[in-house]
Amino acid sequence: MKFASLLPVLLVFCQVIIAQGNDPDLAGRKLDAVRTDQRIRADGLLDEEAWQLSDVAGDFVMYNPYNGIASKYKTEVRVLYDDEALYIGAMMFDDSPDSIYAELGPRDDENINSDNFYVEISPFNDGLNGEVFKVTASGVQIDNKLSTGDSWHREDTWDAVWESRTAILENGWSAEIRIPYSALRFSKAATQMWGINFWREVRRDRETSSWSFVTKEYGATITHLGELGGLRDITPPLRLSLVPYVSGYLEKISDDPGVSTSYNGGLDLKLGLSESFTLDATLIPDFGQVQSDDHILNLTPYEVQYNENRPFFMEGTELFKRGNIFYSRRIGGVPHLTGDVYDQLEENEDVSENPAEAGLINATKISGRTKHGLGIGFFNAVTNNVYAEVTDTVTGETRQVLTEPLTNYNMIVFDQNLKNNSYVSLANTSVIRDAPKDENFYTANVTSVETLVKTKDQLYSVAATANLSQKYHTDSTDLGHAVAFNIGKTGGVFRTDYNLSLMSDTYDPNDMGYIRRSNELEHSVDFSYNVYEPKGNLMQQRYSLDLSYDQLYKPRAFTSSSIELGSMIVFMNYWSLSLDAIVTPWGENDYYEPRTYCFRMTALLNPLPMAGHQT
Repeated sequence: MKFASLLPVLLVFCQVIIAQGNDPDLAGRKLDAVRTDQRIRADGLLDEEAWQLSDVAGDFVMYNPYNGIASKYKTEVRVLYDDEALYIGAMMFDDSPDSIYAELGPRDDENINSDNFYVEISPFNDGLNGEVFKVTASGVQIDNKLSTGDSWHREDTWDAVWESRTAILENGWSAEIRIPYSALRFSKAATQMWGINFWREVRRDRETSSWSFVTKEYGATITHLGELGGLRDITPPLRLSLVPYVSGYLEKISDDPGVSTSYNGGLDLKLGLSESFTLDATLIPDFGQVQSDDHILNLTPYEVQYNENRPFFMEGTELFKRGNIFYSRRIGGVPHLTGDVYDQLEENEDVSENPAEAGLINATKISGRTKHGLGIGFFNAVTNNVYAEVTDTVTGETRQVLTEPLTNYNMIVFDQNLKNNSYVSLANTSVIRDAPKDENFYTANVTSVETLVKTKDQLYSVAATANLSQKYHTDSTDLGHAVAFNIGKTGGVFRTDYNLSLMSDTYDPNDMGYIRRSNELEHSVDFSYNVYEPKGNLMQQRYSLDLSYDQLYKPRAFTSSSIELGSMIVFMNYWSLSLDAIVTPWGENDYYEPRTYCFRMTALLNPLPMAGHQT
């Protein structure tokens, strides 16, 4: 009732804000690539004759600090292509070449203190998916996958094979980039029209500018691409990579006699099935070289969510993020009944061996997008039986306890691009265990429908997700559901939106996904005023008011509410200041305070296995 009494005031405020919105110009720039028969060496020097025959992309527009005005620095970009690759030549003019920042660093390090140039490419020109190729003045390569939905995503674990070279000259610095078609996915159409944008950053005064204007008032950068035409009669190449491996291990434990040895072998396969679909497979993988997880002392009532470090699960997974029902660390993760073994011990018994991860037998994924904007993804993985070993300390006899049966993990995704950078998707995951269905070993299934619809001016949007979880036991089925909804003005100077998050007390996607907790019903209304134009020493300002009211789903009990005032100011020297004030007018009821015994607490202090640890 208290929350409902605020709604009339909020609705009036929403109408005032919406009435003050503007209508930005969405028109992008166009550039034609020129076919060349001349061999282009990516040596950083634009000295081949073909460069002088191509169109020039210039007149860059500033993004930072003054969004929308002409850049202080002249930049010229040219694009060539042949039957094998796309070539991008850029000349960054600078009257003070001795002041160009050129710090060295490792690949994919976004924090290198160096001038840089990069290109964003979307071969399907859908405003939702693409790639970015960046090179610094010192020659460091950085590449990422780009995608946008209700939030923007940059997948920096993606590493393509491409060439680049830079050169610092008397009048600035230059860059040549060669992107083979094998690094991109595109259709077989005779004439191509790609989305593209070029960016330049001058580090000494932190100016960032782009060829196609990108406003700060709405959308991710990928929604503001220009168009690259002139691409004719290019054919996607055969994409094939086969990497077999053999590994061996030698282990000596000081307190044990002898030396233990083990060996393994398998292979990784990548195969282009068509111009835009790729098959990735791994057989009996060995992740011994993968970085281990950090030590984490988890004193919360929630499971720790770990980053993925295994290469197979890090690449080409953008489609599988739809619906928020896929968490790759489940595959080859902690066996289902690792902790239950200790509750099954008989007198004089002790656990002598309890594997902390399930062995992965194989994994396969197929993903791609058709020329009509339909993305299709299929994922399958199989893990082996896992047994704990229990030893009788008196007789020395041992027995095995099944902690995880042979398990099949599956996911399928359909994702259709719509007009105005919108989309609709359907995703399903299933976990099938090769064991009699009971309260421990059951079949799990989760289905998700997700959509994002934006207006043509990109200022207003509606996003919705509906999920259904199912667990099939021998004599029963557990059903749960979740709904997320957002509507509002998400672009412009004034912004406001309403958010709803509902998860039933029986919703559980955690056999193949991840949520911290279910059983919640949350409402929030957010308002913000954004100043994008610099004023005096202030580059950017943001002031916000957020109202929230949260309950348990069942029983419908109050948990918390808040009124939050926030402000953020970015100064011209890129220092920032944030001030926030939060009021909880009706207090807070914490129904998730940890008060239960946590088994094997000492395990949390030991190095965690690569596949994750769950308590």
